[in-house]
Amino acid sequence: MALPTARLVLRAGFGIYYDEPNLNLFLDNHALNGGPSGVESNPAGSNPVATVEVDNYTIPQNTYIFPAAGPTCPTGNGCGNTVYNIFSTSQHFRTPYNYNYNLNIERSLGNSMILMLGYVGSQGRRQLTLADINQPSLGDPATAQQRRPYSSRFPNFGIINQINSNGTSNYNSLQTTLKIKTWHGLTSQFAYTWSHAHEEMSFPRVQLPRGTTSRRCFPTICRARRMVPIGFWTVGR
Repeated sequence: MALPTARLVLRAGFGIYYDEPNLNLFLDNHALNGGPSGVESNPAGSNPVATVEVDNYTIPQNTYIFPAAGPTCPTGNGCGNTVYNIFSTSQHFRTPYNYNYNLNIERSLGNSMILMLGYVGSQGRRQLTLADINQPSLGDPATAQQRRPYSSRFPNFGIINQINSNGTSNYNSLQTTLKIKTWHGLTSQFAYTWSHAHEEMSFPRVQLPRGTTSRRCFPTICRARRMVPIGFWTVGR
């Protein structure tokens, strides 16, 4: 939406955008705590997947490549003293979405200059998260398995990495742009952004401690202040 006058233009926008999650998060997660990479290596459930590792092996002809199956534990009980790490998806998983909105004012400064001042923001909801829901409480490492939240129901399960959709994020920024058009052969633009981003567990490839509720934006992807000057000079013909 835009409301123009002779030298002033007011613009505003709002949108809701739904996200289709990437399957890599469910099949190739690479969690940092040693849990399974996804459902394709999950040793539990109604259709458990066995992981078989064989060195110096000759592939046989006209038969299964690995005739022997690897260890599995479908129910988490009665599997001896072996601890199995598993992967899961929350039954309350929902589609992630974002609110995006903006408001800016554009003002002409003479015939060659334009100043734009705007606010841009977004709110992320139901963002993907990864957490070990069976992480043991603090204590002696020798008794860690007994201190896991699900140790009584599933004594053979260790790490239970779970994909959920309970993360949130927000972004707020002040954006200014000064454009100079063909002023004595000079065409340039100066853009400055002052922003703040915040998220709650919305980085799915990082395994978060149980009980984590808040994190700030990673410095590698967030720049609170950014100035970008662009310009070129046209030499007379």
